[in-house]
Amino acid sequence: MELLFLGISFITFLFLLHGLGLYRARKLPPGPAGLPIIGNLLDIGPKPHESLAKLSHKYNPLMTIRLGSITSVVASTPNAAREILQHNDDACSSRFVPDPVTALDNHDSAVLWISANQEWRSMRKALNISLTHQHKLDTLRDVRQSVVEGMVEFLHQSGQKKVAVDIGNLAFAVALNQMSNTCVSKNVASYESDDVGGFMLG
Repeated sequence: MELLFLGISFITFLFLLHGLGLYRARKLPPGPAGLPIIGNLLDIGPKPHESLAKLSHKYNPLMTIRLGSITSVVASTPNAAREILQHNDDACSSRFVPDPVTALDNHDSAVLWISANQEWRSMRKALNISLTHQHKLDTLRDVRQSVVEGMVEFLHQSGQKKVAVDIGNLAFAVALNQMSNTCVSKNVASYESDDVGGFMLG
């Protein structure tokens, strides 16, 4: 029993020491001391906006909190947010890339995951011009509507036949067809569960 207690105490000490070292090495803003593993999740509670506002009065408008193993810098005033978004946007625009995304080693070509550099800006500009610009969205309204009408018709036929519908597969097929119709004006997935499941498995 004593060995177990000593082991837990030692591991806790290592976590605290590791967290303190990271805190000092990165020169982060002040913030509440978090617990090992869970960080400041207990400090945030069920109403994050209220908890963060109270913590900012105690520490700083610009403070550091840990959400589990992820260290975050929180700006809780307009001036602090302006300083980050306007003057230090390049330094603060990195994003966390989950391990599953890097499994196939092609995340560097996705606008969602690459670092905020010149390549990312060029990709975002091309995406905005070709797909997400308001004028482009307006011209593709009929395309989106036809995909939704096809889904509604499929649900209607399935209801008449009393056939169960896999909502997850159906939602995946609708999203996929919306994208494919936007890019190549063609459906690439059927609403039948077997077809969509095969497409998801690759």
